[in-house]
Amino acid sequence: MSEFANIQELEKRLWSAADELRANTGLTSQEYSRPVLGLIFLRYAEYRFELAKERLEAKKGSSRRRKGGNALKTAIQAEGAMYVPEAALFSNLLKLPEDTDLGKAVNDAMKALEAENEAIKDALPKTYTVFANPILAWFSPEMTDTLLRVDNPFLRGETCPEGNIPTSINKKPYC
Repeated sequence: MSEFANIQELEKRLWSAADELRANTGLTSQEYSRPVLGLIFLRYAEYRFELAKERLEAKKGSSRRRKGGNALKTAIQAEGAMYVPEAALFSNLLKLPEDTDLGKAVNDAMKALEAENEAIKDALPKTYTVFANPILAWFSPEMTDTLLRVDNPFLRGETCPEGNIPTSINKKPYC
């Protein structure tokens, strides 16, 4: 499937999800956009965290002892990523049993991520209990990964034509 077809499919799924959110939650698009972006952010934080861990392992070599606790957290943050505790891993949320209250689990994940990263303390949404499990389950890794890749050089880590890489969320993410 071509990249254009993937984007068209993503667009259809996003509109379908937006329709479902409006119909089944009673929320307006302004009310559900922040929690949806929060889920995407949680997935992106894990993605960056995993990349940083891989870089650290490559630097140290596989034969050396792994860092633990605060040393790992400091090293991850030095790599430009957030430290993501087990409780906040998006991939762990996907492995929860079907009867789990996903809204509470996502709220707890957001709190755990904030607890480990002072820069985002009290910044993430924690209103996921208003969503039914089937709505939250829609945000699969494939969907969030696709959202992370769609025409955004900042999120893909690509350079702009000038050769600059935006390094802060506060800077304009597009070239």
